[in-house]
Amino acid sequence: MTRGSSKATALTIGLSALVLVATEFVVIGLAPAMSAQLDMTPSQSGWLVTWFAIGSALAAPFLSAYLSDTSPAKVLGWMMLPNSANLILIVLPNFELAAALRVAQGAALPVYISFASSHLSQVYGAGKGVAKVYIGVTLGVVLAPSCGTFFAERFGWQTPVAGLGLLSVVLLVANLRLHLPPFQAKTASALSLLRRPSFLCQLFLSVCVFSAMFAGYSYLTSLLANAGLEGDQMSIALLVFGGAGLAGNWVGGRTADHALAGAIVVPLLVSGGAMAFGLLATAPALLLTVVLIAWGMAHAAGFVLSQVRVMTAGPDHKSFAASMNIAAANVGIALGTFVGGWMLETGGVASMSATAALFAIPCIATVILLAALPRRFRSPAPEAADRI
Repeated sequence: MTRGSSKATALTIGLSALVLVATEFVVIGLAPAMSAQLDMTPSQSGWLVTWFAIGSALAAPFLSAYLSDTSPAKVLGWMMLPNSANLILIVLPNFELAAALRVAQGAALPVYISFASSHLSQVYGAGKGVAKVYIGVTLGVVLAPSCGTFFAERFGWQTPVAGLGLLSVVLLVANLRLHLPPFQAKTASALSLLRRPSFLCQLFLSVCVFSAMFAGYSYLTSLLANAGLEGDQMSIALLVFGGAGLAGNWVGGRTADHALAGAIVVPLLVSGGAMAFGLLATAPALLLTVVLIAWGMAHAAGFVLSQVRVMTAGPDHKSFAASMNIAAANVGIALGTFVGGWMLETGGVASMSATAALFAIPCIATVILLAALPRRFRSPAPEAADRI
């Protein structure tokens, strides 16, 4: 693959990741407008988020294993199809169709990210390759809710949904036209990874890390409000967090060799950020700004480091390993959001801000366990390690 073609491939994959992740999170900004037109209750609008996570956690790993011998370009292209089907929702707007699309989109996202990460890690190395994918992921997470709200308020919820659908059609064709080498032949079933103690520990670690990350992040606006921010100040703070996330994505890609250590550092930093805004709301603005930047960087780096860590634990089936990591991450996102929300309702912002610290404890314990495992249980087979 030439330098020019590899850059074009990375650009196509990055844009596709942005659109896929934006589709996941845009519903947060569209929920009020969609609820009014589709006659949804608040709980039903929340289920649009849940159905996506269910599709991602339950269907994606097995879909990834099933497609492991398929042409990578075909997999990447057809994983854009559920997003393209957003256009049907414009013509036939109803909750049942929206829920079905969310399940399909949830299943497609981890498969795309896992295959894309596997390919770019072969071209650029594990850390830099995964980081290139997660630039799109980070932008999707940061921009989708706010942009969705902006366009929905001015032009209706159909505009961002149609825009993402049309972009998905274009990117579907672009992905199918990529010239990607096939992955090396598999010598055993990808599901054999699930019989490795070290790999299962890595998945559990991802659940804990993402629980810590989203216990506070899911209620970031509440924490910012607790610090006295409102209106334009809050918007600026969110942009600072997002900008720091882009820097964190870069840092994560260049510290990938220390991905296991990142499973301790990331939860400690994100829990420290949440607790600072929950318990030290009267602290100087400069201090809170520094904390917000560190939090944003750690949050984004956590995505990259977790993906590299789990792919390294399953190098002989990297696509399946990456897909399992994303499934575990979605479980962690749901768990962290649920526990953080429960703490917010029962104990207020201060109690909720400490939730991330609780999840940091099993992160540290699991890293210690992985380090203590006998070498034969925590190291991939030599022939597998050569393919990292």
